[in-house]
Amino acid sequence: MRVMDHIRRCLIICFFALSASALSAEEKGVLSKYIDFSIGGRFKLDGIYSSRSSQSTKDTSISDITFSPASIPLDNSAARDKYTMDVRGSRIWTIWHVPTPNRDISAYLEVDFLSVKNESGGGKLLTGLPRLRHYYLNYEALTLGQTYTSFLNISSFPEINDINGPLGVLVVRQRLVRYSHAADWGRFIFSLEDSETRLTTASGAGVTPDNERYPDIVGKFVFTGNWGNSSLSWLLREIRNKELLPATTKDQVWGAAVNLAGRLHLMEQDTLRFSISYGNVLGRYLSYATFADGVLDGAGKIHLNPIIGGNVSYQHWWTDTLRSNIALGSAYADNPVSVMPSSANKRLFSSHINLLWSPEPDMTVGIEWLYAWREREDGEKGQLARIQLSAIYRF
Repeated sequence: MRVMDHIRRCLIICFFALSASALSAEEKGVLSKYIDFSIGGRFKLDGIYSSRSSQSTKDTSISDITFSPASIPLDNSAARDKYTMDVRGSRIWTIWHVPTPNRDISAYLEVDFLSVKNESGGGKLLTGLPRLRHYYLNYEALTLGQTYTSFLNISSFPEINDINGPLGVLVVRQRLVRYSHAADWGRFIFSLEDSETRLTTASGAGVTPDNERYPDIVGKFVFTGNWGNSSLSWLLREIRNKELLPATTKDQVWGAAVNLAGRLHLMEQDTLRFSISYGNVLGRYLSYATFADGVLDGAGKIHLNPIIGGNVSYQHWWTDTLRSNIALGSAYADNPVSVMPSSANKRLFSSHINLLWSPEPDMTVGIEWLYAWREREDGEKGQLARIQLSAIYRF
């Protein structure tokens, strides 16, 4: 049902785009008085060689084209090297802007094509399906809809070929209600965001109770100047298990996390970008939910695990069109070993280095080398090397 909803949204976008192009100049002039509609996107072609594939089947795993801890096979697995070419990182977006006498309203919708679904009955893997990334409405200081969590600082993301980014990064898009207040020194942001508890049992089974009572609470201060920007944000969450495992028990605990991030302008065009997070409820927010929010013991009690993670990157411009980025990322979970399964991830590390060329403002081609490793609580380790060629055209 979700896939069909996304397809319908894409068709609606195309309908509006084609309808707008068919209008006469006079009709467009009348329409522009009431609504400003624009559509854009990017085409992205990736050629990716991985020293070890995340799976052995002929179908390309999503982990073979978007890097995450799941992309790193264990050393004792039968994983083999793999090359793939893909365009699923392409995106389409549209913006509606409605001017009013006193206030402006705008809406933004963006999809990519990274959804994967097993076809019912035949078991065939369907890839390249539209996936909703962002869908939100802006009204003065309010944002309502689905977009990046307010807990992260999007400007701290490094410019790399991989779609996801280095380990230790915060990447969560979810439904939220956000208030932003501008000041001379920057902005203050407060948001209530969709909550979702992800737990694991002592046997290693994943559990999603789906019985949350309160939204995640986020606050952030953003400081800006000619030097760049930095942000300090905090996160409060309730992690809850109600009559799940065991069926007659319930437990709930509150936890918190903080994040410091930013982008600093250095000499000429060079930038330094950074992000570091710490807390005991970072599981779902950090490194693509590699760590659980907590673990359930045999009595149904929740044990939270403190997690620290971050990334840093440096961008150097060789010329006005040629630049390089080096990015390092890492994460560590202080798992409660008395109840945590030995298969749980403990340490993660990744590094990216690339060379990017933009012969035109809307075009970028480049090559990137990635190396990463992970370690589990039982001592099992895995490592991955990857070379990625990418071409991007924005329209």
